[in-house]
Amino acid sequence: MRDMYNSKRPVFLERPNRMQPQVRPDKDKNESMKQPEPEIRLATAYIPNQPYVGLVPLQEGFHRGSMFPNLYQPYRDWRRH
Repeated sequence: MRDMYNSKRPVFLERPNRMQPQVRPDKDKNESMKQPEPEIRLATAYIPNQPYVGLVPLQEGFHRGSMFPNLYQPYRDWRRH
């Protein structure tokens, strides 16, 4: 291995790609398993604009799970209503 501290060129260490399954010779017998598509985006977070409109009282905020009244959106089971 090259001495990375005395080298003038930067050294980039290779890291395994976490998106690709690791090949294990004893466990890789299932050939029907598909490889993940490289061009698919896995997730995108949606964060709406959140104007500051004040805070609710401390105990009420802990009960609700949010100190901000405009972020309080309790889950409603629409099948029951």
